[in-house]
Amino acid sequence: MIEDSTPPRTLREVTRGNGAMCGSAFIDQNMKKLIRSKLLSKDMPSCMFEMMMDTFIERIKPNYRGDENEVYTIEVPAGALPYIPPNLLNDDNHMIFTFIELRDKVFNPVLKNVIKLVKEQLMQVDQSIEAIFLVGGFGCSEYLYDILKLEFSQVVKEIAMPPRGELAVAQGAVYHILRPNLVTSKLLRRTYGVRTRLPFEEGLDPESSAIITKDGVKRCSTRFDVIAKKGQRISIDQKIKRSYWIEYPKHTEADLYASDSDSIPRQITDSVIKLAEFPIKMPLLPNVKAGTRMDVTIEFIFGFTEIKMIVYLAGTISEHVIESIDIIA
Repeated sequence: MIEDSTPPRTLREVTRGNGAMCGSAFIDQNMKKLIRSKLLSKDMPSCMFEMMMDTFIERIKPNYRGDENEVYTIEVPAGALPYIPPNLLNDDNHMIFTFIELRDKVFNPVLKNVIKLVKEQLMQVDQSIEAIFLVGGFGCSEYLYDILKLEFSQVVKEIAMPPRGELAVAQGAVYHILRPNLVTSKLLRRTYGVRTRLPFEEGLDPESSAIITKDGVKRCSTRFDVIAKKGQRISIDQKIKRSYWIEYPKHTEADLYASDSDSIPRQITDSVIKLAEFPIKMPLLPNVKAGTRMDVTIEFIFGFTEIKMIVYLAGTISEHVIESIDIIA
């Protein structure tokens, strides 16, 4: 949503993206299945099959409006005619498709997914939504526009199809370079945390994870210490600090983990993914006795496309960066 209406405007997310895919490529997949289901033989040369698909992609798909009076045909290469039942060809040797089969087997399965995803997004919002913009290749579909307008016109004031919406991703990349601070905050898709040794809690922690540390305390060695939760709003370059301790002169490491689960895991299990392992090296401190507890502070900085971890230990500073992963998009 627009966060500040006075120029220069800024944006922030109001719902968490879920990464689901339901674009026009899935319509193409459905059409391929439909064509193959009609062939007399599965041995049609792939080059001829792709020529037929090109006709669908270039001529039928962008212009499909769900008109039951429309006749939909695809040109068939001469070499492909033996693979197609004669009753599915018109006088021009074009393959005929009915309105119903294109609607029910090709377009509507994908559109139902789109509607479901839009509903899920709207349910996350605790305020009225002024507009929905259709962008991307599939966003240029008039049929998609008609269906969404029919489904959501009572909920959203405006459903818009901007010109050249298929260029949205490329234009967004340019805007990000020109105005890197355009988006001020996003919602986390994952829960992030580190592996720590916290005091063992009977009945909650598995006995297999129990260890006794030198201080005589029974601890859980696989505890997931949460840094930031899934769905939490994070400002770009926001800092989150955590403090720990290690014994001199031992080295250690900071293991950064992520979980896609809606519920926060207590332990590091198979459902928790290790993103990175960063070494934390203890400096040589001649006046410090072995076994002395040394405070370690880790600063987590959530950037636009990266997470930085800055480690402060005994007057030393080290920095580690995780780049090119799905951090908060």
